Amino acid sequence: MKLPFRVVELAYSPERRYLLSGSRDQTLCVWDLDQDRPLMSLFVAGNEWVAWTPRGYYAASLAGEELMGWHVNNGLDAMASFYPASQFRKTLYRPDVIKRLLQARSLEKALAEADAARGEASRPTEVAEVLPPKVAITTPANAKLALSTDTLEVHAVATSFGAYPVTALRLLLDGRPVPKGLETFPNPRLGEARGSWTVALPPGRHRLIVQANSEVSNGLSEPVDVARTCGGAEPARGTLYVLAIGINDYPDKLKLDCAAPDANYLRRAFLDDSWPLFRDVEAPLLLDGQATRAEIFKEVRRLSAVAKAGDVAVVFYAGHGVYAGQGDRKIIRQFYLVPVDVNLRDLRHSGISGEDLRKEIGDLPCTTVLILDVCKADSINNLLREMVYESRVVIMCGAGKDQFAVEENGHGYFTRAIVEGMGGEAESNQDGQVGLRELQTYVHQRVLKLSEGKQEPTILIPSIVGSFPLSQPKRAESHSTP
Repeated sequence: MKLPFRVVELAYSPERRYLLSGSRDQTLCVWDLDQDRPLMSLFVAGNEWVAWTPRGYYAASLAGEELMGWHVNNGLDAMASFYPASQFRKTLYRPDVIKRLLQARSLEKALAEADAARGEASRPTEVAEVLPPKVAITTPANAKLALSTDTLEVHAVATSFGAYPVTALRLLLDGRPVPKGLETFPNPRLGEARGSWTVALPPGRHRLIVQANSEVSNGLSEPVDVARTCGGAEPARGTLYVLAIGINDYPDKLKLDCAAPDANYLRRAFLDDSWPLFRDVEAPLLLDGQATRAEIFKEVRRLSAVAKAGDVAVVFYAGHGVYAGQGDRKIIRQFYLVPVDVNLRDLRHSGISGEDLRKEIGDLPCTTVLILDVCKADSINNLLREMVYESRVVIMCGAGKDQFAVEENGHGYFTRAIVEGMGGEAESNQDGQVGLRELQTYVHQRVLKLSEGKQEPTILIPSIVGSFPLSQPKRAESHSTP
């Protein structure tokens, strides 16, 4: 076993089977004394963490996939490429392997045991074998473009890597999927794959990116920034859509106190503080008996029909969520939102599944924020990962692992912090507006303070979705509560 020079601390496990090393870059490595490479490496930042093997299999906390990636050399004459861990989720995200690794003492054995538990088989692989396709936007040819027309032709070419052909190309506008922007290849072949789209651009500044998918990983093009002018006039502002859902009135043992008031409270904050930024604000409200499964789907699908690029959609849900198994032959556990008319014995047909959420909300063509105020958010981690890293939805979730959302004076801490932040408390750069990342920082710190560390919200912003203003409050104290 040869330790790297950057090691600054060492410690044996109690049974002297493993050695733990600490490095100057704050990476911890677990070594089997009979092996030359670490069995596993670990990096921790606050409450977020990521653990990985030399071959690239990894597990991570909900936001931990942003902490780590791989540099891959492209030869002496070219810059190295960096690939975030999230681009390899299809193949290398294997928490079931990581948790078996120390007991198994080898990746091969841990992988075999994890596959057996899944009822499937896979062969050991590594990062170098599953690199994403290379993809580039060829038209427009410039990385920055001024445009006076309302449509733009976009062409892209992707090149497969290794044994895995390109299976699909998707055009993203401001981090969101463009309607009819997915081009699939039913009989993919190795080599080049091309895509062409005509995209409608509202006035303003936009960013175009093309994503190339293979069976094992996803690649992203370099962005093209487009400034769509409108004859010198002020760019048209988009519409803000806020769908607020809050349910107190469950059967006796499930009744809640603050879900419905919180939905109304948050909706009012958007109506009061966001309207200066948007052409219009539409804010349907579903409380208690109105929040049936049919009505929730109806409002979400109406939103899908009217929203477009340049708009912002916010979907807020306060109520129960359950993690349960449903299925005719094979029991599949997944997360469900609980409408007021739910039948808990038949969640599959009366609840709103995580797959429903991902499908209905994840494909909205506009910038999308999903706010969930449910307890024990760890039960939906896999769903949230898919929505952030695959669907590019901004996620705000009220409570973390094994935590219950805390309430006081008629409102939950999480909703209270959002409303305070939008009312001006989150503003930090003195521009008179509250941006998404300002709100992210404020809500996280405020909920921790209000709950004395007992509740920590999760707020995830996809890397290709930039910050944007959510409110322009009249005064900071607009929505303060006792």
